[in-house]
Amino acid sequence: MTAQEDDALRRLIRSAGEEWLIESPEPSDKVLAGLRSAIDEVNRLAAERLGRSSPRIDVDSLVREQERNPHKVRAFLQALGSTESPEMLLMVWRILEGRGIQSVHLEYRLQKTFSLHVCLQSVHGEPDEKYKSANVYDAVLLRHLGIMTMDNEPILDGFYPFDTSE
Repeated sequence: MTAQEDDALRRLIRSAGEEWLIESPEPSDKVLAGLRSAIDEVNRLAAERLGRSSPRIDVDSLVREQERNPHKVRAFLQALGSTESPEMLLMVWRILEGRGIQSVHLEYRLQKTFSLHVCLQSVHGEPDEKYKSANVYDAVLLRHLGIMTMDNEPILDGFYPFDTSE
């Protein structure tokens, strides 16, 4: 990673108000390299899974998106600091792009099993997108989902940032 790439990521994190991502006992260049590597892995996975319709997910595209929709980037950065799973981060990005949450299946058995499966609705006739995790720490992402009812029916909609300014 070049110093220029480091600076762009650092500025993005600071402008989003998510400095906690880089406040670490580890040297900041090592922390930034880890974050960039995670972003690169999400971008690689997106290209592999989604082909030509794949969104570009890199620091430059996040910086451009920050100008248009800072809440979207802030939510993604919070997820980036909460999970190491490229698959779950791609799921988060797709929800932030507007994919609907069709289903969430969570199985948990004390000291035995954790399984999270999320299916996102198709858009324009594309196939539904399925994401899964066996890492219990990925459950933290569920707290970012919008929770509501409509006509007394449950709805999980969107992925939202927390206010971490306090």
